[in-house]
Amino acid sequence: MNLALIGQGNTGRYVKDVAKDRGHTLLDVFDVDHPLNMADDLGDATCIDFSVAHLVPEHVEYCVAHGNNIVIGTTGWYEKLDAVGEMVASSGIGCLYAPNFALGVNLFFRAVEKVSRLVGSQEYDVAIHEEHHTGKADAPSGTAMELGKIARKHFPEKKELLIGNPDGPIREDQLQISSARIGDIFGNHTVVIEGKTDTIRLSHSVKSRRIFAEGAVAAAEWLEGKQGIYTIHDLIDSLLEE
Repeated sequence: MNLALIGQGNTGRYVKDVAKDRGHTLLDVFDVDHPLNMADDLGDATCIDFSVAHLVPEHVEYCVAHGNNIVIGTTGWYEKLDAVGEMVASSGIGCLYAPNFALGVNLFFRAVEKVSRLVGSQEYDVAIHEEHHTGKADAPSGTAMELGKIARKHFPEKKELLIGNPDGPIREDQLQISSARIGDIFGNHTVVIEGKTDTIRLSHSVKSRRIFAEGAVAAAEWLEGKQGIYTIHDLIDSLLEE
């Protein structure tokens, strides 16, 4: 299939190698000096976006106007999700977004959901911590926010997410998500479930950014011929059914 890459950052560079390894054609690469809105017709190419958050709606608008599917690995834009969803729904293109395209992370999401469902109604507390490299633009990570949403569903006393470290005590109805930015860490996420007699720690660590590129290209393959907006969960469900 034909692909177009938006963003030449740390993850985007791996997309080129993965696309070649999987037998796909990379038609063009777009960045700040060669923006997508200046592009010629990309034909049937699927765009893979690893750019910056504030440009994601603009990139979706381009794809809607030109009939190109789009896979979005950029995070930090989800406050625009409703508007993006409306654009996609009215256009007939396919769009798949994810806070994290690593297959292992998405299996990690499933594990956190299962464990939270089992213990959330008992006397346990929960918190989330994530670590990334110093160049990461957003904090907490999209993955950490997704973990927070998953956990909150099964810990009914947690009415809100608390981002960072407060000046005073943390209320019982707050689920804390803390972050650290250090060195060249690709992504570490830990969910701590604390009980009176034991502690459960669920963790995932990324060893190479290539894993994100592999997931994004797999998502582009899966999205071919589909219409509407999807998440990585739809892809995982499909793989599990197979």
